[in-house]
Amino acid sequence: MTPCPTCSHMSSAPYCPSCGTRRSLPPAGEPPAAGGLVRVYEGPEGVLVQATPLASQPVAMPLSAPPPLIRRQVETHDIRNVSGNLHEIKQGGVTTTALHILNQSDERMAWSETPSPVLLLPLGLKYLAATGVLTYGTGNFYVLLVMLVVAGIHAGLRLLAIKGTVYRLSSQRLEVTSGLWNQTTVTYENFRLGDAVIVRPLYLRIFQYANVHIAGAPILTAIRRPEVVRDILREFGQAEASRTDKIRWRQ
Repeated sequence: MTPCPTCSHMSSAPYCPSCGTRRSLPPAGEPPAAGGLVRVYEGPEGVLVQATPLASQPVAMPLSAPPPLIRRQVETHDIRNVSGNLHEIKQGGVTTTALHILNQSDERMAWSETPSPVLLLPLGLKYLAATGVLTYGTGNFYVLLVMLVVAGIHAGLRLLAIKGTVYRLSSQRLEVTSGLWNQTTVTYENFRLGDAVIVRPLYLRIFQYANVHIAGAPILTAIRRPEVVRDILREFGQAEASRTDKIRWRQ
């Protein structure tokens, strides 16, 4: 039996039956309770023990030292033996990855058209009128011959330019190829295209052709079934706008 440090009551119990003061030693790993110290907090800065009436101030007991830092072994390689993502491949060739990406794409062809040669009709009428006036005014056969040659050359060049113009529409973009000697191909994303206006000049209306004016794209001249082309552009444009909006929200 030992006396209680608070009330001097003799007892062998862990707590004094008279005042309730803890009289037992702290658990293993803690310092002995000198002067009636009681453990009240344990944190990274140490163990805090509160003094009983026999001690005047709290005492902070340090924890054991942290384990030594162990550095992870890092394997290294000679940079001269490492190849980047961009490297030499066969000129004019594509890789299997590119073929796989193209096959997995959901872009599909929807429409293709070339302007009608009916566009040459106004030009032919102008040359016909000019030839008639010059022939009637001069009465010279050579003037008529020269006018026919010039008209033929001009009409031939215009026909080649018309045949060199191609419109291609897929589910994601509109492609316009034009040019007689130097061709240019421009691609327009469907979701960026605006409203469409159908214009039917008299000579095109007679042959059931029309021009389609699209905001954000060149004029589609002398095409058949312009209403169908307009509706296809509208549906694909809305579908593409929805798809791109979903991609932005995911990002």
